[in-house]
Amino acid sequence: MRRWHPATRLLIGGAIIALPYLAWTSFAETPAPTAGGLAPPADEGAPLPDQEPADEPLIRRLPPLERFAEMVERPLFSPTRRPEPVRDAPPSASGLDDPLPVAAGPGQPGIRFVGTVGQAGSMTAVVIRSESGDALRLGTGDTIDGWEVAEVRTSELVLRREEQRLVLTILQ
Repeated sequence: MRRWHPATRLLIGGAIIALPYLAWTSFAETPAPTAGGLAPPADEGAPLPDQEPADEPLIRRLPPLERFAEMVERPLFSPTRRPEPVRDAPPSASGLDDPLPVAAGPGQPGIRFVGTVGQAGSMTAVVIRSESGDALRLGTGDTIDGWEVAEVRTSELVLRREEQRLVLTILQ
């Protein structure tokens, strides 16, 4: 009968010691799977182990808009990954260029309401200033041009100033 190589003996000895240890640690404090085979859902309000609890809503901690410039410069759904060239629009029937629709009545803020972002139960409106083209995020209680944000819904932005109330719809 041939003898085993010393490396083989060492490997088998390590396996004999390691297997009981691995079995013991894998069964210790492991929650039992549910009927569907999925782990029970985590507590929604509990912070992740490496995350500190937030005093302010998470929506306020979004990165600055400048970090998203790459998305505009290299659109995902364009075959060339380049923005569409700006084309001259045909003149309108009145002969004047039609401006982008903005809430610009007398005393109204010059903004376009273009979208909302919802996270953790709170909504934030995304608006674009008509004169500068700057994008802003507005939450309930914020003010713009003397108007206070009263409410942000999925497709509506409600502004109020004194007795006046203004409801903007996305891209209206």
